[in-house]
Amino acid sequence: MLNDLDWPPLELCRKNKRLTSFFKAVNNESPVNIPEYVTPIIRHGTRSHSKSYIELRANHEQYKNSFLPRTIRDWNALPPDLVLSTSVDDFSLRLQKYTA
Repeated sequence: MLNDLDWPPLELCRKNKRLTSFFKAVNNESPVNIPEYVTPIIRHGTRSHSKSYIELRANHEQYKNSFLPRTIRDWNALPPDLVLSTSVDDFSLRLQKYTA
């Protein structure tokens, strides 16, 4: 039925919403601030972008799949041109194209 309606899977919609919320927080466009223990990567390698964050360690499966660890892992995997979008609308549009 989803194929007939051409709707993306719910898991993908949730992932895009998480990443959009994180984009807003990173760019100070959200009332929610990123906690101090979430630190940006200072040295960027060839596989990271300038807005990468150190992944949070998770000893338990519940925490591993919570918002911050999961979103940071997905955020760091995004291409640099997507992360460096100039607006939320631009980011959302590019993200939909990237994940489609």
